[in-house]
Amino acid sequence: MVEHAPDQPLWGAVLQRMGIAPKMLHRRSLNARKLARAIQAVMKTPAMKEAAIRIGAKMQKEDGLATAVCLIERHGKIDKFQ
Repeated sequence: MVEHAPDQPLWGAVLQRMGIAPKMLHRRSLNARKLARAIQAVMKTPAMKEAAIRIGAKMQKEDGLATAVCLIERHGKIDKFQ
């Protein structure tokens, strides 16, 4: 994962802790060699693929849109288009 936006270091760290991604690469210090090493690390680490498959299966079972709407309505105290 290459950092491009302010929130990405956080999410990159989350993915790394979950075993899905290697250490985040920073855009300003990125070069072909660093990117190639990171890609090779992922390709040579079956545990990352297995972790990604597991979390992907969990995500497919979720109804993220319905959950988001429910949370917004419950906690955001938003009246429906008054």
